[in-house]
Amino acid sequence: MKRIAVFGYGVMSLEAMSRLNQEQCSIIFIGKDDAEAALVAEKGFDTKVIDFRNDDALRSIGIGTDVDTLFCFYPRDFDNVFLTISARAIDKNITIVALLTTLNPLKNYWPQALIRSSIPMRFAAGKPTKC
Repeated sequence: MKRIAVFGYGVMSLEAMSRLNQEQCSIIFIGKDDAEAALVAEKGFDTKVIDFRNDDALRSIGIGTDVDTLFCFYPRDFDNVFLTISARAIDKNITIVALLTTLNPLKNYWPQALIRSSIPMRFAAGKPTKC
């Protein structure tokens, strides 16, 4: 069974979770606070509250061990970029789907040398893109 972690509360994350086959996937929503997690738990999903900027917290939910796919739906591009880079550093084989609003969010947050040399990912504005 695939294990999927969904980050970022909003229409896109709720829609993605509702469309995934829960008989074939184990889905956990990662909230930024208890209130956000409670809203998603009311819809029948497992939830956990962590600080996504902490690698140990990411490992505690299974990144690097049993999480196969990561959805990044934070409203701010740099949160999605940070989470994507952190998750990829922990697990080179994890599938990452990220929602970004600009075509090249990395140029605003990371030196060009880092972008060109060590981050083999694709981003698309306004729609999820498999990385």
